[in-house]
Amino acid sequence: MSRKWIEIPILVYAIEHQGGLVLFDAGMDGTIKSDPRCIASPVERFLVRKLFRFSIGPDDTLTNKLPILGYNVADVRKVIISQRH
Repeated sequence: MSRKWIEIPILVYAIEHQGGLVLFDAGMDGTIKSDPRCIASPVERFLVRKLFRFSIGPDDTLTNKLPILGYNVADVRKVIISQRH
């Protein structure tokens, strides 16, 4: 069993739809890295600290990343959240 951390991307899917831009999931809030209290449950806080290491920088936001794809936050009409994070 490896003891090394591996990097796994946090995905956001931007879907062009006739009703406007739809995001399937919306990434991970950087607060999870800087403020462990953003997770309410003590058990979940413990598990997150033991299972994950986050590499989320201050520029890793939808506001900064969507323009790379030719969109901006104002283009988003709906967000579909597939899981709790």
